[in-house]
Amino acid sequence: MSELKGDLLRSTFPALIPVVLMTGLAVFENYSGIRLHALGVYPLTLKGLPGIVLSPLVHAGFEHLFSNIIPFFFLTTLLFYFYRDVAREVLVLSWLLPGILVWISARENWHIGA
Repeated sequence: MSELKGDLLRSTFPALIPVVLMTGLAVFENYSGIRLHALGVYPLTLKGLPGIVLSPLVHAGFEHLFSNIIPFFFLTTLLFYFYRDVAREVLVLSWLLPGILVWISARENWHIGA
């Protein structure tokens, strides 16, 4: 039983790091008044390229943040628990591929969120 708990606890760590970053950025944005939407994806422009990596970390408020981090945390934990061998690759692809597709095909506007 303790081995199961240890595996589950180890599986939460890769999910917890992005969740802490997302929450930290939301708190910073809320209390500083600085808007970080420019870290999102802006399609077909050079200024939008960093957003492919950074946009999942930026949210439009706490409601948006919580609607993203709750499923992100649980699904990432389950991914690392059940599919440890390929979990990193799946996480990287699921982080980058939507950003690339948004950069290629979305409407002209800032796109943020996980």
